[in-house]
Amino acid sequence: MGASFLIPRRVLEAVGLLDEGIFLYWDDPEYCWRLRRAGWKLAVAGESKIWHKGMSAWGKKSVSSDTFFNYSAARFFTQYSPTPSLSLWVGTSLRIAKRLIGGDWGRARAVWAGARQGVSGAAAVEVEHHRNS
Repeated sequence: MGASFLIPRRVLEAVGLLDEGIFLYWDDPEYCWRLRRAGWKLAVAGESKIWHKGMSAWGKKSVSSDTFFNYSAARFFTQYSPTPSLSLWVGTSLRIAKRLIGGDWGRARAVWAGARQGVSGAAAVEVEHHRNS
């Protein structure tokens, strides 16, 4: 998790900042992917302690959380997977099925909407607008 990154300036200058198009949930894996691809080594400070409230904005089982998670997942896999269609189909289908089995149609629709908009490259503002419409 990227709740606490310690990144030297030379890394930021070489790799850049976090991708603003991939946010919430997939921003840290995307950044780590780019770091490793650029030849940087990643390390974990296993003894460090970080307090992160996590999911405080929407809650773990919310429509917004599902929309943003799947939006960012779609953006990530579209850019980095060698088989983006397969990765997206499997992940999205399993998340939709899980919500449908639980009888949560709203969250199933949110999974689909987020993935669809992430693939289309819709801006995050459009995802937020969809959630409110």
